Amino acid sequence: MTVRLGIAAESAGDARLLTALVDRILCEAFDWLDRGQPACLDGARVWCGLGDEPFLDSHQIPALATRAGLKIFGKFNGASGAADARSVRRALALFAKEDEPPAVIVWLRDKDGDNNRAEGFLQALAARPCTTPVALGLAQPEIEAWLICAWTP
Repeated sequence: MTVRLGIAAESAGDARLLTALVDRILCEAFDWLDRGQPACLDGARVWCGLGDEPFLDSHQIPALATRAGLKIFGKFNGASGAADARSVRRALALFAKEDEPPAVIVWLRDKDGDNNRAEGFLQALAARPCTTPVALGLAQPEIEAWLICAWTP
């Protein structure tokens, strides 16, 4: 059985880096996987965006939601939405509409120096209508720092 892992990121490069890091973590965390060999996951998981796309470009979420006819309005448990709250709400609804929704959604976002960046994600997740687990990666200050930290000479 192949598990579908949804991914939302700001660019194709960010998505590639995130999938490589998550694959590496999975291979190191589970003894039944061939340690250190992310290729061992190829038959066990597939990364996906919407439709046939390899990832969901977070910049495209408003336009994709409009094309899908999603009308998403309202407060977040009575509060106005913080940064990214509406985008996360729309993305969760888009993933939920897929013929085969992902089992887990992994979202990567640069903090860009905003230490409150997670607030909107937490608002959307608390008010979300779906039950799909979501893992959030907030890169400080940006994903490029993860690349430097994760590199092994």
